[in-house]
Amino acid sequence: GWWSMRAVSVIHGFPAALMAALMCTPARAQVELNPVSCSEESALRAVSSETPATIRFVNTTSEAVRAYRLDSAGKRVFDSSLAPSETSLKKTFLTHPWVIANAADRCLAIYLPVAGEATARIAAQSIILAQTGLMFQAVAGGPAPLPQTFTIMNGGSGVMDWALSIPMMTGEMIRGWVTVSPVSGATDPARPAPVVEARVDPAGLPPGEYCNLVQVSARGAINSPQSFCVVLL
Repeated sequence: GWWSMRAVSVIHGFPAALMAALMCTPARAQVELNPVSCSEESALRAVSSETPATIRFVNTTSEAVRAYRLDSAGKRVFDSSLAPSETSLKKTFLTHPWVIANAADRCLAIYLPVAGEATARIAAQSIILAQTGLMFQAVAGGPAPLPQTFTIMNGGSGVMDWALSIPMMTGEMIRGWVTVSPVSGATDPARPAPVVEARVDPAGLPPGEYCNLVQVSARGAINSPQSFCVVLL
């Protein structure tokens, strides 16, 4: 066919998870790190590396948090506490994950270093997307491909209300070939992450490459909005 499909996902485990994060990181001297879901912790561990990295942790919450690095067995090693509004610069290595936990040692977020210096802003809420994008395949004149799903997680505490929009369309600028449902919802870290369904309708589209940017916004989330692309090739 003249379209191709595959789900492009954040790869679980390490160093695969780190490599996925690196591929999606802008090439600049300093970047803002997006947190990784706490559900990834059991699959992460430190891997030997000689590439230095620096993380500037900024605690934007009203509570003290605890910073841990994961060792080669995936066990937490306590590093330090960060008071509310405190900033702390940590020297580390490229393949050494860091876990941020509350006073009760419940994971709030996980950060994967990148080469050079990056900033990790610890917030009460942050948007975590398991996918970096979705790609679909269909045969010209054939039926629409099966829908795909993605989840919206909260890298923090409390209930995070979110909404979806499609603010930008590329390719032939033909509107309406991507739909998502539901378009709004709420994520509670104590419950399974909500699942959103994405559908594409290639009817009437001439052969070509298309991308719709799906934007996830959440009031109160420090990294709002977040976006990923739904692609037809």
